[in-house]
Amino acid sequence: MKKILSIVLIIFVFSACKDKNEKGEFIIKGKIQNVPDQEIYLEQVFFSKRPPEILDTVRLVKGAFTVKGLSSEMGLYRLRLSAGDNAYFFINDQKDITFNADANNNALNADNFNTPANRLLKNFIVDIDTMQKQ
Repeated sequence: MKKILSIVLIIFVFSACKDKNEKGEFIIKGKIQNVPDQEIYLEQVFFSKRPPEILDTVRLVKGAFTVKGLSSEMGLYRLRLSAGDNAYFFINDQKDITFNADANNNALNADNFNTPANRLLKNFIVDIDTMQKQ
C-alpha cells in the first residue's frame, strides 16, 4: 500500500500544472447505477494520519449527483456513499470531471473518471493487482 501511495504522489508531482497559490474549484458530475437514494460525500484524502476531510455533501437521487470541491493543488479524493461500503478514489486533475459506476460491480476497473490522471491511476492499480495475483 505504501508503494501505491508513493507512486500516486509521484504522479501528482509530475502532472501538476496549476500554480500552488491558485485556488481552483473542481466539479464532479456523476451517475452510480443500482444504488438507492442517499447522501454522497466528497472527501479529501491525506498522505498522513490525518483523517479524510468532507468538502461537500449532496443527495444522490436516482443515482445522479454533482459535488464541488476547492483545492490549491491536485490531490487524492474519494466519493463515499452514506449507506454501504462503496467508495471511489480519484485525482482532481481537471476542473470538470465526470464519473460513472455500478454499485453492484466492485471490480477495480469498473468505475470510470474521465480524466488523464485518473486513467493512469486506474491502469496502475489494475496492473499492480494483476501482478499480485500472479
